[in-house]
Amino acid sequence: MSAGVTLPELLVALVLAGVLAAGSAQVLRDATLTTRAGAQAAEIHQALRVTNALADDLLELDAVDGDLVAIAPSSVSLRASRWLAFACRPAHLGGAGDSTAITVRASPLFGLRSFDASTDSVFLLDPGIMLMEPRWAAAALRSVDRDRCPDGSAGQRLDLTAPSGPGVVVPVGAPVMGFEIVSYLLYRGSDGAWYVGMNEAGGGSVQPLIGPVAAGGLHFTYVDSIGEETSDPARVVAVALQVTGLGTRPVRDRGGALAVPLDSVRRWLWLRNNRAGSP
Repeated sequence: MSAGVTLPELLVALVLAGVLAAGSAQVLRDATLTTRAGAQAAEIHQALRVTNALADDLLELDAVDGDLVAIAPSSVSLRASRWLAFACRPAHLGGAGDSTAITVRASPLFGLRSFDASTDSVFLLDPGIMLMEPRWAAAALRSVDRDRCPDGSAGQRLDLTAPSGPGVVVPVGAPVMGFEIVSYLLYRGSDGAWYVGMNEAGGGSVQPLIGPVAAGGLHFTYVDSIGEETSDPARVVAVALQVTGLGTRPVRDRGGALAVPLDSVRRWLWLRNNRAGSP
């Protein structure tokens, strides 16, 4: 005859099973919350990494030379470097209003992309003569055509509007840098969310780069050579950049509260090519 289970024993077993089930449910709930919060944090961090591109554009600037076109607390317009080529044929560019051309090697060509006559301008390095210092002269890019360098290698003919001022001597091997005017700004999308976007001076709509971000999620602080905030683009020596990103959906914390996670990145950027002191 087999032994039966008494009612007290059955009740104890049920209580223990209930305790274990409740503990397991709590562990599972905590793990789920942690996983969801971690996924949202990773998503925000990935989006905020795009600030590196904006930071790189700022670091290359010389404010005294006009590289900062316009500045505001939630936007900045600047000359953004896009490619670097090298002259394979000597050239002498005339004064203001003249139309001329320069031939550069098709390879090597460094940068984010190739030439774009619809948006790009160029900087030409004039090595200077006698006691004159080398200088960078800006010229507008009008068109791009295939060409040949004197040694027979492939080249590109850049038709330019000559820069103002004195003529520019471009020797063989001189660097030719292409840039475009771009604006980074905080804007509200059609979905009602806020984003950090980029707009090219050549036209077109704003392209989202980072988002969604918090309202006021993009902020610039511009500082001059004595550490004071300035609104004059030519006096900027350093820029404090802050971006605050938002998650795409709310998550609950351990206390049960429902909230959209956020995180921010703040960087001080010292303009690499800026000259000390006031212009």
